[in-house]
Amino acid sequence: QQTLSVGASSRVFRALDTVSNRTVALKFPEWALSPGLSSAAALNHPNIVRIYGFGDHEGTPVIVMEYIEGDNLRTLRDRKPGLSLPDKLRIMLQVAEGLAYAHGHGVIHSNLRPSSILWGQDRVAKILNFGAPPGREPRYWEPQLFAGQPPDAQSDIFSWGAICYELFAGKYPFDNLKPWQDVSGDVPALAPLVPPALGPIVMKATAADRDLRYRRFPDLLLDLRASTFEIERQHRIFVLLKQYRELLEA
Repeated sequence: QQTLSVGASSRVFRALDTVSNRTVALKFPEWALSPGLSSAAALNHPNIVRIYGFGDHEGTPVIVMEYIEGDNLRTLRDRKPGLSLPDKLRIMLQVAEGLAYAHGHGVIHSNLRPSSILWGQDRVAKILNFGAPPGREPRYWEPQLFAGQPPDAQSDIFSWGAICYELFAGKYPFDNLKPWQDVSGDVPALAPLVPPALGPIVMKATAADRDLRYRRFPDLLLDLRASTFEIERQHRIFVLLKQYRELLEA
């Protein structure tokens, strides 16, 4: 058994399941297991961490999960050198696909944040912490949750947009204004965001007005996939211009 992480809300260990002879992650949460965990355990998608089982061990809740060799997005976000633009795009596309699947099966994450997204060594993104209660990181919540509105698909879309903004722009979108302080406000201008083709998608995902926000992930994915070619083209131009400037300065 090997310790993977110890946090304020849980402890996670790597262990060997001797019955299936596979490596698993054992999570001992500091919170009571929720009824929604059963629905989360039924999810089976390449971009969602599988839940093999859950229960009680000597009075302590435990969740048996798929073991992923990799790091969470919060760790990778702060690491130097950072993720490449194609990898950032791949991560957010795969996260959107995982959430679209979960929503299609009636499961809302409701607490999406960088630490609940894993990027494996096989370059596959995995979402974890489905069925967990709202955590101590409300910075990625939509404004309406602070008014007591129950989470739904649009809540996860807002969180996805805020994480995407932070990942690409290199800063949190609400540094000067917490999202719950002004329900009518939107994220700041996306001038620092690279590439520009992603801007309108992130802006629509994080619109404070729910009528202006994406309602479903399939709609967001339609726009994101259609923009992928242009995003990658803009990135190649950016890289070539950077190399050209470096040659001039050499």
